[in-house]
Amino acid sequence: MDNATSNDALVECMRTKLKEWRSYLMNEKFLQFRCVAHIINLVVFDGMKEVGLAVERVRDCVKWVKSSRAWIEKFKYNISFIEMDGRRFVSLDVPTWWNSTYLMLESAERFEVVFNFMHSSPNGASF
Repeated sequence: MDNATSNDALVECMRTKLKEWRSYLMNEKFLQFRCVAHIINLVVFDGMKEVGLAVERVRDCVKWVKSSRAWIEKFKYNISFIEMDGRRFVSLDVPTWWNSTYLMLESAERFEVVFNFMHSSPNGASF
């Protein structure tokens, strides 16, 4: 649980209201509201420190591909050259969306062959 003071204020307000209503449906000792999504986010970001360098390398590759229209077109050309399904594309993660790093890694893995091809081809790019 985090220590957000606004959550504490909410709990106190709810406790007061429940006393006013003489609610017998909820026991006061169970009144505790915390932002579960925030807690999960903290856990995920802490865990990401373990694989941070690998994720940074993938992020740099995806940023590089998406850095200009020319690189996007070259990447799409190589997708079709390798005869892969090009209906989807690589995505870049967003720091405030805690599952976007997973989506970025998933999309980059799907196109790993294209990244390797571009890295090893004479007209490709270096990562």
